[in-house]
Formats: sequence, C-alpha cells, structure tokens
Amino acid sequence: MKTFIVALIFFLLGFGAYWGYGKYQSLLKENQELKKAEKSLPVSTEEESIPTSTPSPTVGIETKGKIEGTLGYPAEGIPELEVYAFSVSDNSKYFMIKTFVNQSQFTIKDVDPGNYYVVAYPIKYGGLSGAYSKAVACGLSVECTDHSLISIKVSSGEITTGVEVKDWYAPEGTFPAKP
Repeated sequence: MKTFIVALIFFLLGFGAYWGYGKYQSLLKENQELKKAEKSLPVSTEEESIPTSTPSPTVGIETKGKIEGTLGYPAEGIPELEVYAFSVSDNSKYFMIKTFVNQSQFTIKDVDPGNYYVVAYPIKYGGLSGAYSKAVACGLSVECTDHSLISIKVSSGEITTGVEVKDWYAPEGTFPAKP
C-alpha cells in the first residue's frame, strides 16, 4: 500500500511539473512575441495620473468626458488591447479604444456622462478579459476574491482618472463579453 501511495505521489508531482512546464512554455512564447512587437511599436510616455476628477481645459462648454487609467497584464509585457467603457445601465452602450503593445496608460475620449465599467480584451488572445474591479482596489493579492466591477462616474467636461484595468484573474464569464 505504501508503495502505491508513494508511486501515486510521484506520478502527481510529475504530472504537475509537466503541466506547469507546458504553461511556462506558452507564456514564454507569448512574452517573446510581445518583445518582438514591442521593438516595432511606440510606447506611451504619459505620466501616471493621480486618482481624481478634474475639469479639462476647454473653450466653450463640453458635453462629453474622458476616462484615463493604467493597464496591467499577467505577463512580462502588455499585448494590444481593446479597452471598453460599458454603460452600467446598458452593456450594449459602450465606448472603446485600441492600445499598442506595452502601452500602460489609456484615455477614452468623448464619453457621454454616466456610470461605466471598464473592461479590456487582448486583440490576439481571445477568451481573456481584465477589468477595474474590487480585487484591484483590494491589492490583487490571494485574499482578494471579489471580482465585482467598480462603477466609475463620467461627468461633462471632466476627466475621470485612477482607473486601473489589472484584474485578469476572475473566473471566465465574470466580466461582460466582448461586443
């Protein structure tokens, strides 16, 4: 019986190592592709914003707002993303921008006033989604298990900052599907 248990433990350890190595290889390949693409695309050099809502300089009265924030991704680089601001009251109403490889800052311009959830989707790697959620506000540690989306308010003529799209760890289906 002891031999069987020892053999089972070694089998499970071996399988775990094999599975982990496969995952490592796929992430390594993805990171190499990101590094190649990084050399050919510009990188954003904007400074990180302090979370606040401030009036934007205008001539006349603006009826739209902006959303500014930072992006993260669970790899060495950040792939090209589509970043969406979904209306809290109607997910079919949204505003979207596309980012470059390793772009760590984003701005969604000309957003109608209202409340929004911000979610990102990699352009090349379907099925994944990341968002600004309570897990981000908690610090993205193992103890942060609440992946509920955080609603942000956009006001006319103002810039809503401090949106951190960094929660890529929620179970599939937690965030809205890509339109």
